[in-house]
Amino acid sequence: MPGNFDAPQRQALNRTTLDWLNERNRERAKAECRKIDPIYSIKGRDCDEFPFASTWQGAAVQPDPDRKRISACPIDAEQNRAAGRELQTWYGVDRILDSFDPFYIRIDGTPPPDKQTGCFTYP
Repeated sequence: MPGNFDAPQRQALNRTTLDWLNERNRERAKAECRKIDPIYSIKGRDCDEFPFASTWQGAAVQPDPDRKRISACPIDAEQNRAAGRELQTWYGVDRILDSFDPFYIRIDGTPPPDKQTGCFTYP
């Protein structure tokens, strides 16, 4: 998976500020979320995706469509939007430039059972 800091052969993520590409990435991820739950948006959920829609490695830019290297899951809309705002803030505070600044993501641990939402316990 692109962006995985702990992968043996790491592939960095790169930010994109191209609105059309961000939207194409989101739409492709939403198609994956609809496979999980066709009416997730009616339930107050957004489609959470990784790699982020705001990267050049997002869902629309997969090198091999038969070997997906994305993750998408319907999650609570407010939580997803809060995370998106935090990501945008981080881009600004750490001055992550479009295309030029490679970065990785490290997720430590698994949420405790009472905090596992989305695809851990979907629906």
